[in-house]
Amino acid sequence: MEFVSERYLNFASVIDEPTREQNRMTSTMPFIYPHFVSMPDAHLGKGCAVGSVLPTLGAIIPAVVGVDIGCGMVAVRTGHSAPDIRHLDRRALREAIERAVPLSAENNNRNVMATAEPRIRLLEQEAADAGFNYTAKETHFGRDVWLSRKGAIAADEGRPGLIPGSMGTRSYVVTGKGFAPSLNSAPRGAGREYSQRGAEAFHP
Repeated sequence: MEFVSERYLNFASVIDEPTREQNRMTSTMPFIYPHFVSMPDAHLGKGCAVGSVLPTLGAIIPAVVGVDIGCGMVAVRTGHSAPDIRHLDRRALREAIERAVPLSAENNNRNVMATAEPRIRLLEQEAADAGFNYTAKETHFGRDVWLSRKGAIAADEGRPGLIPGSMGTRSYVVTGKGFAPSLNSAPRGAGREYSQRGAEAFHP
């Protein structure tokens, strides 16, 4: 945790200079209160960096949330152990879910997935639902603010959360600690060295 300035709190141990500069510029906006927070997985984005927590007074900035508004992940508890589902063809199951769930910004992304395909209707209860691109009215440091989380999840004390690892690795169901300096926020995923567009440059 590093206070780069009075209004810019950085949790990223690895952060490139363009992202740091984008964060610095964002933190200077006059309606920020009490400070701008950069998550550990911050990287360059449009409007502001992905992995940003932006509290504002008397202003809402749609570009902060970005085009993926309402994105998130959900973890569900099945009540079954690995041996119970070992006989299922997991690839076929995934492909069936993809066919059953229409993918577009106008459809309702993770709750539909949990019941869209008959073979996964063994689900018993939700363990964690973590949205990470949204704006909500919250109270921090004695003031009501509009808090925008772009690539960050709420981590109020006791709130279940979900932090995915890198592609192909485990995700983690976590419990918020309500850490005030982070504005009760946590990263939405593993850190990355490149933006999505930057990473694409390494593929043929």
